[in-house]
Amino acid sequence: MAYSGFLIRLGDYTVPWEYIQAKTYKTTLSVIDVDSKRNANGDLIRNALESRKNIAEFQTPPCMSNADMAELFGSIADNYIIPKERRLIATLYVPEIDDYMTQELYLQDPEFVISYKDEDTVYYEPTTLAFTAY
Repeated sequence: MAYSGFLIRLGDYTVPWEYIQAKTYKTTLSVIDVDSKRNANGDLIRNALESRKNIAEFQTPPCMSNADMAELFGSIADNYIIPKERRLIATLYVPEIDDYMTQELYLQDPEFVISYKDEDTVYYEPTTLAFTAY
């Protein structure tokens, strides 16, 4: 399929470019081993599964306003299939295979740091959004 103009789609929500800080989108396509071991010669005997699990993360840009942060996290939350787990169906661009993968992932606990506040709004330091496959 190759790259099709977006990096990450969470359910029906394609994360807009302005919410992904340049140079922070990362993916890892993990190979899953079951009962891999070393033989008597010390050679690794791998039992790699066909199923591969994805991890993706990116940071929001600096100085995102409260309104923008609320729009981003509200749109993500609207697509949770199990809200208490922050579980969702995500489609990620994976450079290793130059294609997209769709899997169930969960959003790890985000941490928010306020960089500026006044009576009307708050602004945030970059926030990391990390998604891990089940």
